[in-house]
Amino acid sequence: MVEPSENPHLIGQIALEVGLISPAQLETAIVKQAAQSPPSPLGRLLVESGALSEAKLAEVVRIQETRFDRLAAEVSKGGLFGQLAVKLGYLKVEQLHDALREQQASGRAGTSLRLGQLLLRRKALSAEQYLEILRRQEREVARCPGCGAFYDLTGARATEPFLCTGCQAVVHPKTVKA
Repeated sequence: MVEPSENPHLIGQIALEVGLISPAQLETAIVKQAAQSPPSPLGRLLVESGALSEAKLAEVVRIQETRFDRLAAEVSKGGLFGQLAVKLGYLKVEQLHDALREQQASGRAGTSLRLGQLLLRRKALSAEQYLEILRRQEREVARCPGCGAFYDLTGARATEPFLCTGCQAVVHPKTVKA
């Protein structure tokens, strides 16, 4: 079953949160979307199934845009990672939506990847683009010298070297300043 708190910025989650659709309607649309190649936008599937009207979908999109605008205005966050990637021209909106769907699906499967990590793995972003976005978000990161994995150290106060969870190489906290 889909949890409403998975990602409060996605169309399906917003529609569920504001009571426009049921958890079962959302789950049905997600299953249908996962079976498609390429997948249709979830909002479109909800309209096609009769779960949402065009007017209600437009209302949900307005809520989503308002939330994105609020996040973009938070200087301490510098905006959402995906939003910045699109704004900087590193990604197309469709690529972002595909990655967000994959991120949510992997979360349901018990694997939690940050969006930036997922985009790096897909080679949709270069390491330099990834670091530029983190710099704009005022993040501090370290990079594993063995496998190239990035670690978000913002607020961690990490000063001692640690082992990479992927390859067990020693990572020094001051390896990369975003």
